[in-house]
Amino acid sequence: MLRTSTSPRFRQAVRLAASIGLTCVLAYGPLKSASAQTVSGQLIDIGTINNGVGGKDYSVANGISDNGKITGQTTVPAAGFGGQTVARYRGFLWTPTQTNGTVQQSYIAISTLSTNVSQPYDESESIGYSVNDSGVVVGVSSFTPHPIVNGDVNGFRFQSGSGIQSIGTLTNGTNSGKDSICFGVNNSGHIIGASAYPSVPGDNRPNIGLPAPFLTVSGVKSDLVNLGTPSNIQYEAASGINNAGTVVGGPYYNATMWMWKPSVLGSVAGSRYDLGAPVGGISSFAYCISSDGRIGGSYNTADGRVHACVWTPSTSNGTSGSFAAEPALLPGCNDMAVKGINASGIAVGTCWYTDVNGVKSNYVAFQWNTNTGVVSSLNSLATSGASGFHLAEANGINDAGQVVGKATFVNSSSQTVTHAFLLTL
Repeated sequence: MLRTSTSPRFRQAVRLAASIGLTCVLAYGPLKSASAQTVSGQLIDIGTINNGVGGKDYSVANGISDNGKITGQTTVPAAGFGGQTVARYRGFLWTPTQTNGTVQQSYIAISTLSTNVSQPYDESESIGYSVNDSGVVVGVSSFTPHPIVNGDVNGFRFQSGSGIQSIGTLTNGTNSGKDSICFGVNNSGHIIGASAYPSVPGDNRPNIGLPAPFLTVSGVKSDLVNLGTPSNIQYEAASGINNAGTVVGGPYYNATMWMWKPSVLGSVAGSRYDLGAPVGGISSFAYCISSDGRIGGSYNTADGRVHACVWTPSTSNGTSGSFAAEPALLPGCNDMAVKGINASGIAVGTCWYTDVNGVKSNYVAFQWNTNTGVVSSLNSLATSGASGFHLAEANGINDAGQVVGKATFVNSSSQTVTHAFLLTL
């Protein structure tokens, strides 16, 4: 098959996702000293695998499974030129000693799809976005020796014992797209994301790969199915999937969020439903879906503001429903988005301030109880465990009320660093 060059729009989308991944390298961090029993308000520092060795000390948690496994990105030690140790960015799988526990059993780094990953010049990266109860992680990886924002990328599937495997790309006739990214996996192993999709079969001209949402129920790259981008929308992604097989997503601009439901669980045949946007919205995007079909995301208004939104079905995993009343903003913020929601109606996400020049600052992780309408900073709910942290972004929540994201703090060297966190509500 001919492989087409990636469209600039798809590259922008991957860069955006990377900022807001065939051999597995195993690395284990130190055992955490927190209690094995979950305690409401307990904050856990997930830490990093390299513990600052190599000059970088960074991690972020992007997803958490029903039973408490976590994935995201961390820095790891690697061999550089002249025998020096450098830090590289890798996806990870963090596993607790017990279901929904807070003591670390293992902290495994996920390698990359680059064939040069063991070479000192290789700067390839991987990022985990979602993990299921079996420890299957999906995300995005470089498959050239370059960082994700500069190189070619593919979505991946990872599991201990099987290593990292490319998910491939959508095909159209004799062409295949060049890049892809995986955003979600459910407990049946169904994987969703976005792939460059050549618009003209047999055309190998550059820059014709447009992002389209995909689903694979087998988890292998020969089985990707295009979920069908409407003809008037050119750039879309599938961003979340639950155990009922319902997929949610939206456009990168100028359209509204949707959900897709299979005719039966495990089928690639199904129906797509446009959810629109709350009153006043000109576009919307769905980031997440709960086990019972609640959908969280954001919508835009004509004044350029980003608003949090949650759509609740009339019946569990139903196709009709309504948007919850918009929550109040936290002090110092003028934009907000929901990145995770559970079956209890607890949504989490991030709010921030955007100035007149489009510069964003003052990031704060929040909880929104959609049953009561109350919004709280997660910083006010972290009452024990790690101290001195500012919880900046919340990226996921499970039905046990465990929240993951990223936080900043000042280390013993007076440097501000970013670490992944786990907070029990």
